[in-house]
Amino acid sequence: MRYLYLFVLLLHPFYAYPAATFFELNSGLNHLDLNSDGILDAVFYSRFDNNTSHPDPTLSVYIKNNDATYSIVPTPAGDRFTLFGINVSVSNVLVRSFGFIKTSKKVYLIVAVKSGDSPHLKQQFKFKIYQIEKNLEHPGIPLYGWTQTSEKVSQHQYMSADVAIRECPQTCFE
Repeated sequence: MRYLYLFVLLLHPFYAYPAATFFELNSGLNHLDLNSDGILDAVFYSRFDNNTSHPDPTLSVYIKNNDATYSIVPTPAGDRFTLFGINVSVSNVLVRSFGFIKTSKKVYLIVAVKSGDSPHLKQQFKFKIYQIEKNLEHPGIPLYGWTQTSEKVSQHQYMSADVAIRECPQTCFE
């Protein structure tokens, strides 16, 4: 019995938090259940070709409703419907990027933003973590929106947001 207690105690940290994994977005249509209703929603990942060698990544999100219609979701700031990553001019260094992390219960939108003054140096990143929320209280605003649940800082320094964001499944959900 004593060994069983020790075994359970040793395994406890592995079950204390839901496993978080980074969801790889493919160019074009991606399916994720963002609002945990059992219906796959539509996430469009594309690029904004701005006539440079390194176009900016973009993201548009649509929640599929029970009646098979779709509701567009504004960006976390609520002022646009397409979220943009930001490249340093004529460079593949992203100072802001985004991605999704899945846990056993939810899908979270992560926005990674470089924290320092210089985009040309390795620095820490700030991770803003959002979950989707349904809004039935206020007429005239979108049915769905993002609510920030937390904010973390990367443990390591990185040059680009697309690399830094891959740290988040381990550090953001401890």
